[in-house]
Amino acid sequence: MKNIVNTIDYDSERPLITFLLMSYNQEQFIREAVTGAFEQTYSPLEILLTDDCSTDRTFEIMNKMAATYQGPHKIVLNRNTANLGIGAHINRAMKLVNGELIVAAAGDDVSLPERTTKLYEEWHGTGRSAYSLFSDARLVDEDGQHLKNLFAEKLPQQANSLEEAIKRGGIGVAGCTHIFSRKTFDVFGPMDDQVMAEDMVIPFRSLLLGNISFVAAPLVLYRVHGGNVSMGSTNYPSHAKRRREVENQRAVMHTWLNDVRKASSEGIITTDRGEKLRDLIVANYFWSMIELKTYNSPFFAVVVKFLYESARRFGKMVDKRLRTAN
Repeated sequence: MKNIVNTIDYDSERPLITFLLMSYNQEQFIREAVTGAFEQTYSPLEILLTDDCSTDRTFEIMNKMAATYQGPHKIVLNRNTANLGIGAHINRAMKLVNGELIVAAAGDDVSLPERTTKLYEEWHGTGRSAYSLFSDARLVDEDGQHLKNLFAEKLPQQANSLEEAIKRGGIGVAGCTHIFSRKTFDVFGPMDDQVMAEDMVIPFRSLLLGNISFVAAPLVLYRVHGGNVSMGSTNYPSHAKRRREVENQRAVMHTWLNDVRKASSEGIITTDRGEKLRDLIVANYFWSMIELKTYNSPFFAVVVKFLYESARRFGKMVDKRLRTAN
């Protein structure tokens, strides 16, 4: 890890924010991503450029750009000695950040100059009660050509409660546009290292702590290409993709259980609600474990799925008849 610039004129009215730019094998796009970080209008800003042991020129480009940067922001450069994966990389990065808020950015996306400022203004406007915020984004192709806005057809449908989030399997926050409070890690600690969809974990913590807010303006150019590493990526065979999703769900559920337990022990939520949330999480976690363990036995997987679907249909039929009788 290396600090490139160490002179920040701190404003007591404006908190230090960390712009967290994470990269892995994105040499084709990293220059634009770093430029977007450097051009942020917010101050005071710490920019953490962290690479997950790329095998291409990604870190080399980041390093050269950091070395020649002459702007007002503090630059921190980090390269992991081994490839950690998304969850473990975030856990590592959170040990290096100093900001009260953390702007999440990927090495193949571009943040518009006003992104951090707009999100700060929204956060400040909530009375600083939002623990996660996110915005709209412009979807662009590999050449940067605009395709459409992420929420062009409808506004995001966020979960309104922890219970709803558990049943849905997430909050509905767009990770590519996310900014979150460092308290989500100060209070709950690191997430499961195997988490691949951090936007299923961090916003859940934010909902445990308080509010989530949305900014309708598109503040990120989100790159849609064959190398996307998000959970929604189609760059995997269907079987491998489903296994990846289930492994991520196991890690997410494990983190949720720990977070709910922590929130209950700290008095953030009541003991009674904590128990109910854990029961709900375990129900989802159980079926994820069953599905994960059946991948080495296709026949068993079919049997389990048949029994589960049969029980689910039977339960619906009984519920319908009871409601009709009443």
